[in-house]
Amino acid sequence: AQPREHVDIVTGKQKAGSSSQPIYDMALRTVAGWNLPRPARVADVGGGKGAFATQLLQFFESIDIIDHEPSPVPAEIRYLTCDLNGPWAV
Repeated sequence: AQPREHVDIVTGKQKAGSSSQPIYDMALRTVAGWNLPRPARVADVGGGKGAFATQLLQFFESIDIIDHEPSPVPAEIRYLTCDLNGPWAV
């Protein structure tokens, strides 16, 4: 057997990744069922451009997005930039 070529697998970085509204709706129904208080601290890991985090603002005062590159979002959303493929210093 021939040795396989080494391939680095990189997660957390997509050029145009996004979910669809039906997925967001299912996740929002789940979050609503948790009955967390509005000031609860919530993180959207791999939140990208903030589409889901923006919808989470209906339940929470603020949201943290942990992702590799910030995007323009409402003031209630804070980006914590890090490489999701390595250790997170958050």
